[in-house]
Amino acid sequence: MVLGVIGSVAFGPAPLAHGDPPRIERIEIRGNTRTRDNKIRRTLALVEGEHIAPLDLVRARARLLALGGFTWVSITVRPGAQRGDVRVEIDVRQPTAPTSGFSSTENFIAQVQMSQRPVGAGVP
Repeated sequence: MVLGVIGSVAFGPAPLAHGDPPRIERIEIRGNTRTRDNKIRRTLALVEGEHIAPLDLVRARARLLALGGFTWVSITVRPGAQRGDVRVEIDVRQPTAPTSGFSSTENFIAQVQMSQRPVGAGVP
């Protein structure tokens, strides 16, 4: 059950708007094919076991996009196992690498320009 959606950051009124701020039970990262989870977790500045506010989610998404290695970032907050806990799900997409082709009339043809830099390269 998604608790609500604002832009590409989904969260809900129940655990994030009333009373004590919810605690992060678990952070799940999906879709990263080239970037290590620990790099993403460092960039998020969200830690399991700490309290979270909606602005923290918006800032975490902005930090990930600022790295320059993701074409899409979505953060969803779902209820945790205990009352007051939430699971933070982070979905990222990285650009795909270019491919070459084969033509039956022209034989093998390739014009490939490949440039791949590590996520966060050149970002202070």
